[in-house]
Amino acid sequence: MAHAVVIAGLGLMGRRMLGWMQAHPAFDVVAGFDPDDAAWGRAEAAGAAPARRVHSLDALVDAAGHAGVLYIATPPASHPAIVRAGLARGLAIFCEKPLAIDVDDARRLVVEAEAAGMPTAVNFPFSSMPQVQMFREACAAGRLGAPVRAACILHFSAWPRTWHTAGPWLSGAAEGGFLREVFSHFAYLTQQVLGEATWTIESADVVRPAPDGAEVSAAACLRCGGTPVLLMGGAGGVAPDFNRWTLYGSRASVRLTDWAVAEQSDGTDWTPVPGASREERGARQLEALADRLAGDASPLPTLRDALAVQEVVEGLIRRARVG
Repeated sequence: MAHAVVIAGLGLMGRRMLGWMQAHPAFDVVAGFDPDDAAWGRAEAAGAAPARRVHSLDALVDAAGHAGVLYIATPPASHPAIVRAGLARGLAIFCEKPLAIDVDDARRLVVEAEAAGMPTAVNFPFSSMPQVQMFREACAAGRLGAPVRAACILHFSAWPRTWHTAGPWLSGAAEGGFLREVFSHFAYLTQQVLGEATWTIESADVVRPAPDGAEVSAAACLRCGGTPVLLMGGAGGVAPDFNRWTLYGSRASVRLTDWAVAEQSDGTDWTPVPGASREERGARQLEALADRLAGDASPLPTLRDALAVQEVVEGLIRRARVG
């Protein structure tokens, strides 16, 4: 029997996840909630709106029925209240990152979710990506040798990006910025491949143009466990948007460019690692969610895994200066 799913939030990610769930036999999207009529209208125009629209969070969690799933794709500050409403109703939780904006509240939320005993997961797509799983296996088996350092480079010609339609929160210091929206994925990727979720910030320079604005540049030296992690990112400048994450090992190295182009090197030229299409990656993520809901082994990150990412990201943001 398919899992009944209710969706909170019909922005870009909510619409994309809805499409994947509608195509997957393990899930049945029964209702959605988004207080923004424009967001609902865009979803309907794209053929990506649930058949039933409800107009409150209470009505949404009630619509899930017994042992349903609550998928959360709303702006970050709203996540804790929605997660708690789902847990109180006995629902499984599948949430976009971050868990919260306030780190202390996120820590409390993790404890509450673990005590509730319901299946939970955070949607970091790298978790089920086949190339990334190969990276992790190679690192764990010693085929890369000792990890020397990881490096993450991010460039955005503008922030928010031109296709962002999720609202003004993306450009604000309180909820938005590329550290939360993008670097968080690569922080998770780093701890996933290394098998280590303990972070320290050794130095950081994060700049925002105004006190209430999102960062426009970030340079940091961090450590994930004992491995140095270098970050350089910025918004502004005429060039195509670009991201690259590299793990340098003493025997071999691996890298991921523009989210999905994976390569490896033994000191000679970089060679491709076979991958999967976006739709295939979405299906793999939902297979991993179905495994979590069934109580089987799943690569999806727990809320505690996501908390480790949030702690380092918010640690960087707290160091931001106006310049």
